[in-house]
Amino acid sequence: MEVSELKNILNAYNLDASEFKCDMHGDGLINKTFLLQHTQCDEKYILQKINTAIFFEPQIIANNVRNAAQYLKKNFPEYCFINFIQTKDGEDFFIIYDNEFWRLMPFVQNSFSYNTITNVKQAYDTAKKFGEFTARLYGARVDLFESSIANFHNLELRYQQFTEACGNITSERYLHAKPIIDFLIYNSNIVVTYKKIVSENILPQCIIHADTKINNMLFDKTTLQPVCIIDYDTIMPGYYISDIGDMIRTMVCTADENEIDKNKIVLSKDYYDAVIDGYLQSMQNILTEAELKYIHYAGIFMTYMQALRFITDYLNNDKYYSIKYAEHNFDRAQNQCTLLLQLIELNSNRFFV
Repeated sequence: MEVSELKNILNAYNLDASEFKCDMHGDGLINKTFLLQHTQCDEKYILQKINTAIFFEPQIIANNVRNAAQYLKKNFPEYCFINFIQTKDGEDFFIIYDNEFWRLMPFVQNSFSYNTITNVKQAYDTAKKFGEFTARLYGARVDLFESSIANFHNLELRYQQFTEACGNITSERYLHAKPIIDFLIYNSNIVVTYKKIVSENILPQCIIHADTKINNMLFDKTTLQPVCIIDYDTIMPGYYISDIGDMIRTMVCTADENEIDKNKIVLSKDYYDAVIDGYLQSMQNILTEAELKYIHYAGIFMTYMQALRFITDYLNNDKYYSIKYAEHNFDRAQNQCTLLLQLIELNSNRFFV
């Protein structure tokens, strides 16, 4: 970042850029994140540039965060929620060039984040903390919140986009992806279940985080206990299965979604059980009997949807996800299908529909 640009941004927050060191921070793939550290003391901030190619209306994010913060402050004042710092003009963002949205947040001292789960306790603690987030916001008015990404976890729409992408059946990519396409079509009963949930209002909408990966949790460096959740861009109305489903998808496998060796893509039942148990520790008394019935559908739902999204992007010549090589989205889709098959087998005796 150029010094003049940083000076302009920090001036909006009554901070002197000459007093801070600015470095790239974290492994986020969407927004640009910087760590501001005062050169003479321990004062630190997180500075972010919103990716408006993904979040078309950043003010929706700000409104959702404000509503969540106000509700939590009133009803659970002890809850650790990292709110935005307003500019000296009382705005949630500092806007330059009409389309660059910058925001400032406090840095949580003595904290760090994991990129992957390394033990059962981490899986349990993380799921419990994410469950606590939804539990605390369960009484909030859902109608005050909006979707920051329209149809983000709409499985019916994702399946429609997938079938449309399959339209060119003579393309080289279609022929290469045919085994994955056939597998996803064969398991389209997962979409049928989702449509039933929506059409019959089986699951009530609540406020979810919608990006429940372990690297969106801060841990205390001393105690190794979860401190707070970060990355509020996708706080929005949704179904609880999105949050626990994404935890299962990203936390119960021995390899991440970029692994290409199928033999390394192994579901850990211990991690799976820890995620379920941790989440229910926070949500058990909130979820209805009907909701509890679908808790093991959650991981299948989210993994299937991510497989759809990866292979759809591959068929569309990689327009959405950044790739590091030509077959990257194909390999990601195959990875998710491998995990999905194991999730289906693990839950073969459970009834969802």
